[in-house]
Amino acid sequence: MLKTQTINSDALWHEANDQNKAAKPRSITRGFDSEIAAQSRQGFEYKPFTFREQWHFLKSMFYKVPQGTQLQIKRRYDNGQPDDFIPAPEVHNTLLRLFGDELHPCIQEWAIHYIPTTAGARYNPATDDPLFVVEGTQFRNAYTPSRCVGYESATTVRPARWQAYLDRLMPRDQLCSTAQGETLLQQVFFEALIAQRIQLPDQPPLFCLLLRGEHGTGKGYWMDNILRPLIGENNFAAVTLADVQKQFIADLYNCTVVHIEEINDSRGRSGEKMKKLITESQTRVEAKYQQPYIANKYFNIVASSNVHDPIRVEQNDRRYFVPVYSKHLHTPDETKQFFASFTDWLEEQDGLQAMANYLHSLNVDNFDFRFPPHTAAKSEIMETTTSGEDNTTKAAMELKMQFDDCVVSLNDVVSQWLIKQSDAKHALRSAGFTSVKRRWAGDPTNMWVHKSLVPEDGDWSQVGYRLFTRRESHNPQHWGEKKTPSHDFIEVE
Repeated sequence: MLKTQTINSDALWHEANDQNKAAKPRSITRGFDSEIAAQSRQGFEYKPFTFREQWHFLKSMFYKVPQGTQLQIKRRYDNGQPDDFIPAPEVHNTLLRLFGDELHPCIQEWAIHYIPTTAGARYNPATDDPLFVVEGTQFRNAYTPSRCVGYESATTVRPARWQAYLDRLMPRDQLCSTAQGETLLQQVFFEALIAQRIQLPDQPPLFCLLLRGEHGTGKGYWMDNILRPLIGENNFAAVTLADVQKQFIADLYNCTVVHIEEINDSRGRSGEKMKKLITESQTRVEAKYQQPYIANKYFNIVASSNVHDPIRVEQNDRRYFVPVYSKHLHTPDETKQFFASFTDWLEEQDGLQAMANYLHSLNVDNFDFRFPPHTAAKSEIMETTTSGEDNTTKAAMELKMQFDDCVVSLNDVVSQWLIKQSDAKHALRSAGFTSVKRRWAGDPTNMWVHKSLVPEDGDWSQVGYRLFTRRESHNPQHWGEKKTPSHDFIEVE
């Protein structure tokens, strides 16, 4: 038995020594064995395992980045705090503080050479590695995994405190229907979404979770006290709607969840920006004092508000999951007592670890995170028609009822009813108008006339009509002309 241990120990010694040889920086031209032997003659004992630990520390905790025309050294930290620029002498001092008399002279001499070079930082939650390579180019991974590790369990039992919270936020009588026709509790899909963000941070859902409710009902409690520590503090951002409309939004693309707080955009002024943030997988982003670059989107958007209709949701818009509007179960004071007890469970009774284990064990394979389920709450705030459709219908009705004796310019319809040119044509045709090209005044031009005014024989001299200028003003009257009919018009359908 003792002999076997000696053989295994020798094998590990040689394995560590081979790794140390292979890791020697290429910029060091002297041979590894000769340098180690020289230090041994000076009285410094070579310990392969300690030597390996020291260069591994350098390669994993420091990296070089372009800064202007030079390379600068940055230090990363295991506790998740932001990376720092470190001068070269401080790298040597750090090694001395950490390893003391055990620091091998070769490591101290070659320290800066061990530090890997990168092209900069990029966010990649697909890997926990601090450095990653894209088509041969190495980057510092801006993604920092959570320090709160969940452990998968064969049996998945929902914690009682968590169930009580879900029943307050989305009671069990609140349902949703998936695109596949399946009916679920809203709280079941909501919980699966949280688990998906923890288990699969590199696969962002393609919709926005819209949470609405009375003040103090805990819409954001799960994000601040459960999700945030479980995905990692640096991977969560709480912003306002004004923040996401700014020029420099690169920080959002270094997150897996973005919470837009107190959103209120019922007029739809931010609709296009929200659409891009929700659906685009890549976009060009900028950070202050840095060159723009193409960033991959990994975040899911959660928007919360105290108002019932904080976002304009168009008919058949599948970009939003809208659970029920949450209310206090009893009174605001009782709600405060509930959350005080919930917080105590999370922080003092190992509840957060229980939630980590539970959410890591939850099977989310059968949920579709591309298209969210439909809810009755979404139907309540969804627009059945858009303002453009309403204006087009109104234009058609007014043209038919009030202006069927008018010659109408297409541009006047666009400006008076605030609709697009294609919608204006649709409104005119619906009202019974047709486009006629003739010499109305000078060169032939297209104007729109109700079909009842178009003379069968082409003689416009016998036709009286008004010229449409505005919806709510007197429109000039034209009583016809005494003129020999000519082929000076073309009826265009």
